[in-house]
Amino acid sequence: MRSPLLIALAVALGATLWLQQGEEDTVDIQVAERPASARPQAANRPEVKPDAAPAATQAWLVDRVQALQAQRAQVDALPPPRAMSAATLSAWAAAVPPAPPAPRHARAVDVAPVAPPFPHQWVGRFDDDAMDGKKALRRAVISGPVSTWVAREGDVIEGQWRVDQIQERLMRLTYLPLQQSQTVAMK
Repeated sequence: MRSPLLIALAVALGATLWLQQGEEDTVDIQVAERPASARPQAANRPEVKPDAAPAATQAWLVDRVQALQAQRAQVDALPPPRAMSAATLSAWAAAVPPAPPAPRHARAVDVAPVAPPFPHQWVGRFDDDAMDGKKALRRAVISGPVSTWVAREGDVIEGQWRVDQIQERLMRLTYLPLQQSQTVAMK
């Protein structure tokens, strides 16, 4: 595998040497200088003659440094940049419209708080047997989302609802925080 590559390398080297020998017989080309009128001139750069090149270059550099210093003085004369924050508006910030005015209400009517509806269901009722000549106690079965209660008149459910009266198909309750009564029908 190496021999074909070596042969190709030798052929390429030989062709390069052969072409190089042929170039020695060609005509020499000389570069002519452009006339001074055809040369591009910089706007602030004076025309430089070959014998005065270092002095002209130095003068041009001094002029450029003075021009840059003048520009720097103009920049320093500008007011300092202001700090940007969310509170300051600028041309780059989005214009946020002001908040709409609060709606004007006629007079606020004092509304008395109302007890919420009874959150549980009354699912059943039964009577306890009478003992020792006492009257039979009515009990209500109340079902909640987590618990089920068997309550009698006077019991308090969840510290907020007091059972006042249990009838055949109706139960009267009192919402204790507001002392308001409600009537619940059996389901």
